[in-house]
Amino acid sequence: TVMEPPSSYISEQGVPTGYAVDIFNLLVKNTDFENDYTIEFVPEARVLNIADQKSNIVFFAFSRTALREDKYHWIGAVATKKWQAYALKHSNIHIDSIEQLKQFPMIGVVRGDVREEWLIDQGFVNLVSVTQHEQNVKLLLMGRLPIIAFENQGLTFITRKLNEDASVIKPIFTLNKANNYIAMSKKQTDMKMVKELKARYLAIKKNGALHALSVKWQSELENTYKIQSEIDGDLLSF
Repeated sequence: TVMEPPSSYISEQGVPTGYAVDIFNLLVKNTDFENDYTIEFVPEARVLNIADQKSNIVFFAFSRTALREDKYHWIGAVATKKWQAYALKHSNIHIDSIEQLKQFPMIGVVRGDVREEWLIDQGFVNLVSVTQHEQNVKLLLMGRLPIIAFENQGLTFITRKLNEDASVIKPIFTLNKANNYIAMSKKQTDMKMVKELKARYLAIKKNGALHALSVKWQSELENTYKIQSEIDGDLLSF
């Protein structure tokens, strides 16, 4: 997985946590491989490279796009996210169209992130890629980037971690909205594992466990981080 709080991150105690991590741990509970996996945090581009090259790799939480559709096994969705372009509030930047956004000299993205992929596909040639979202937030706050592509809950979490005021940053344009998924590599992957995980995902939806986790994290995010979310079906929506 990737370091993308509050979906997936390492707690102060050094433990993998986040709503996507909780869903994954619930997913593998009572399976044949319940005690036979580790969660590793690596940059997004490397996650996809590993998934392209190795078998039996589960990765999350990644957007399901047309470009990725046939490359991986899609196990189940964990959240719905709105992608937005952000600028400093005092910058007086206003965007009315995606063509206007293309005119800016630099837009910060994360290498391998779906927003980078999407913007490239839209014809953007003004992207500056880094390895972590936190780097982009810092660059924006320092005035070294005029705009970054990100999402509200991650931005709120990171600014709080940095002891910065999130209100100094404003959304200036909505790029897209997509579901984030738990997925699996395709190269020589054991189809029994794929089928078992898909069955488990359907089971936790049917028995209410997925919905209960979303309710738990909705409360946690609002009370601790002031991150607002809705529950759309059984999933968090930001």
